[in-house]
Amino acid sequence: MTAQTMTFPRRLAAVVIVILLSACAGPGQTSSDPVGACTATARQDPDVEAVRNKQLAGFYQNYLFEADYKQALNRAIDRCLAAKGLARPGGVEAVRHD
Repeated sequence: MTAQTMTFPRRLAAVVIVILLSACAGPGQTSSDPVGACTATARQDPDVEAVRNKQLAGFYQNYLFEADYKQALNRAIDRCLAAKGLARPGGVEAVRHD
C-alpha cells in the first residue's frame, strides 16, 4: 500500500501507533543525567559482562551472582563518573563486601 492510497483514518492510526510505541521506549539518555548514561555504559563494561557470563555458565548461585553483579556494576558506574569528573549523587558510597 502506498502513501497515496492510504486514507486519512489509516494515516492517523499509523501516526498514533508510532507515537505510542515511542512513548513505551522511555526517555532517552540526556546529558543532564550522567548516572543514567554511565549505568547504560557500565552494563557493557568487561568486568560486568564477565560476572554475567559466569552466571550464565552456571558458576554462581543466584544470591552470589546478585551481590557480585551489583558490586561490579557499581564499580563500573563509579569509574565512568570519575572519568567525567563527577561523583555519584547522594554522598554515601555503596557498601562493598570484599
